[in-house]
Amino acid sequence: MSLESEFTLSFYKEVAMINEKHQVSLVQHVESRKLYVKKNVSSHNLEIYQILKRERFASIPAIKELIEEDDRLIVIEEYISGQNLEEILAQRLFSEEETRRILMDLCQILKPLHDYDSPIIHRDIKPSNLILDGQNHLYLIDFDASKNYDPEKTRDTVLMGTEDYAAPEQYGFQQSSEKTDIFSIGVLANKMLTGRLPSETRTAGAFHSIIEKCLSIDPQDRFSSVSALSAAIAKTGQSSFALPGFRKKSFRNMTISAVWYLLIGYFAFTIQVDDINGTALVGFSLYLNRVGIASFLLLWTLYFSNYRKFRDRFPFRKKQNPLLNLFRMVVGAFLLIAIPACIVAVIESLF
Repeated sequence: MSLESEFTLSFYKEVAMINEKHQVSLVQHVESRKLYVKKNVSSHNLEIYQILKRERFASIPAIKELIEEDDRLIVIEEYISGQNLEEILAQRLFSEEETRRILMDLCQILKPLHDYDSPIIHRDIKPSNLILDGQNHLYLIDFDASKNYDPEKTRDTVLMGTEDYAAPEQYGFQQSSEKTDIFSIGVLANKMLTGRLPSETRTAGAFHSIIEKCLSIDPQDRFSSVSALSAAIAKTGQSSFALPGFRKKSFRNMTISAVWYLLIGYFAFTIQVDDINGTALVGFSLYLNRVGIASFLLLWTLYFSNYRKFRDRFPFRKKQNPLLNLFRMVVGAFLLIAIPACIVAVIESLF
């Protein structure tokens, strides 16, 4: 290391070790007192970090110093105070609304990188590399696995990234491209909504078709760009009042649902209802009770299909406690029987 480099580093005093395994520490500039992150990365990423330092992309930590040392690169970069998504996921799941906002912000961060003269592919998009600050502003960190896209190459020569989030092409089958990051976004979205990887379970909500497209094995079958992905994500926020079974326009689902709704109507308006003495109800009381039965059957349908996030609005939703979630489901189902029954009883007492 040159004397100049040693002099530059002498201005940064280590405050705490962030990740000893990866040699990442929190440092403080002795004069300005500002906090920075110091890390040692492979020198093959020098070009990427030089671009990041020169261009200053939004929502990416600013690079303060780059110091070459043998085959390693010492990076001093802006410290982002906040929680990464992995830490948040350890406590709870993300709602569809939160997921939509975060993913659209991420697409906005990636767009200028992908649109750069020599496109920059992050190649390691995962919860721990995304930080939300105190104002819920999203930052993308850790470009250690990043590379420039080279149209002349047919496959990656350096295999980098995190196994569960890496696209197939990162294993050397093809070259990483902008669509490599899109694959990782699909894994990320599924993790945020379910707490699990797509190989374990996949979300059945509004993001289902988007995640499926992101996770296509063939990059050509994925979204063409993060702009196209962001546009698709934005559409999930458009309210749909179509009943469960009719939202995805699947002929099979619509047929099954139509039969179910007809059965609810037939059962509710042909059933004979008796009072507590065993006497058959007639007239207004009979029709009122039939409406009550139809109401709770329809409410159950909306509840268990999570229509317009109906079930999500119930309290005590917690990923880490299956018993609490089961109790929550049972209580919710009971309330949807009890509430129509109480309303029917009140109306009967008035008339």
